[in-house]
Formats: sequence, C-alpha cells, structure tokens
Amino acid sequence: MLRFLFPLLFLGIVYAFPSDDGDFDNNIFPQRAFGFKALLDFNNIFTKFNYPSDTSAGKTLYDDHKQSDFESNGKATIILQLEPSKVSEVLDLMARQALFSSSTENELKSLVNGSPCKTIRETVFVRDNGKVVYGLVGVVNFPKIVSLFYVFQEHAFSSTPEVSLELQESNCRMWGFICPYKFTFSQPDQSYEATGDEAEDLHKYLKQRALDQFKNDNTRYVDYLENESFRFRRFLPDDVRQDLDKIEASPDKQPDEVCSQDPLRAERYESIGK
Repeated sequence: MLRFLFPLLFLGIVYAFPSDDGDFDNNIFPQRAFGFKALLDFNNIFTKFNYPSDTSAGKTLYDDHKQSDFESNGKATIILQLEPSKVSEVLDLMARQALFSSSTENELKSLVNGSPCKTIRETVFVRDNGKVVYGLVGVVNFPKIVSLFYVFQEHAFSSTPEVSLELQESNCRMWGFICPYKFTFSQPDQSYEATGDEAEDLHKYLKQRALDQFKNDNTRYVDYLENESFRFRRFLPDDVRQDLDKIEASPDKQPDEVCSQDPLRAERYESIGK
C-alpha cells in the first residue's frame, strides 16, 4: 500500500501582516495578490489544460493487464509557499518512500533550488515489489519560496512491467509548463510490449486517474486559493490585470493563445510592488 510518512504541509503559508507600530511593507499586498492568482491559475493549468482526452482505450488496456485483486491507491496534495530547503526535505522523504527514482529526485530538486520557474513533470517508477508508481509534480518556484502540487498513485499489474517516460521538450505548450512524454510499457514475463498507440492510451488513462484524484482531494485548498485570489485581485499591477482580463474574456481559447507570455510568470514575483 502506498504510504506517506510526512505530514500535510498545506498550512506552511507564511505572510507578514502590517504591525501596529506602522511598520508596513508596500509590496506585500501586490505580491500577495500576484502569488495567490499565480498559484490558482497554475492549478487550473495542472488540472484542466493538462487533462487527457478520450481514455476509454487506455482503460480497457489497463483492465486487461492489471492485477485483478489490487485496488490502486495514492495521495495528492498541495504544499504552499515554503523555503526551497524545506521542499527539498519533502522530496527526500518521497524518494525514501520509493515514489520516484534518484534521477527524478535530482531533477525535481534542481527545479526547486534553481531559477524561478513554473513547470509540470511526470514520473513513473517500478518498486522492488513490482508495483508501479505514476505521478505528476507541479513546481512553482518564486525567488526564495516554492509551492508543490503533486499526486502519486500505485498500480499493480499481472506481472512486473518495464515502464519509462521520456520528456519531449521540443513540443511544450502553455508557456512551456506542459510538455509531452513518450511512455513505454511492457511485460517481459508475458512476452507483451505495448505498441506506440497502446502505450499512449495507457499513459493517458494513468494520467486521467491521477488528475481526478488530485482534483477530488484538493477542493478545499483550491477554494482557499480562489477566495484569497478574488480578495486581493485589486492589488495586482494594471498590466497583469489587463492581460488576465483578456484571457478570461476568451474562454474558448487556451491562455497561451491569448497572451504570448505568462502574465504571472515566476520571474516577475520579486519586482511586484516596486
């Protein structure tokens, strides 16, 4: 069974409110408005624009190859605004729980401790017991403060499979946040190797299951982001608000089709309010 030993860190949000002695940071409300809206919109990209289309073929393939008496289980949550070192500690715990490989751990840590960025990564890992853990991890790295969106699900197949994910960085979309992956799946003991289309169908189904759980498990956190984003929206810089208005006025288009650059890009966080 997939176990998570680390505590829920959602309430790791730290904000400095103005004190009674008049010590007030004029940047705080614009930065807070920017931060809430950036995280809310990232969640929308993570769940809506990253959501796969028709997965019926993948479900059929999954049902044909899964271990019949095993119920898939997992964990999904959002960790908001912690220091990079604290997020790295969470990644250490995840790696010790065999949620992903050491190379994936290093990649995620480089994103957490590197330059400002917003990105989504997919992971897949075969544990020593033959179970497969598929995951999605979203990283929002503002300077000196990081948020993590993640979901991991454990699956059991009729025999231990060989699986892989290869990032296809040349075909990224949504300002580079969402990149396609090439997924492979085989079961050597059964002389089975999924064709390209079969592997893609299975990949889409695993992704859909994971994102469904993420959405179901995080409604109260997303409600919090929506409420705070609405409450502080008036403090957003005029140009950011104007770009967001354009995006929201075109619901039939993807945001990157309306604005060539992310209005809430991580690199801009520090300059907000200055």
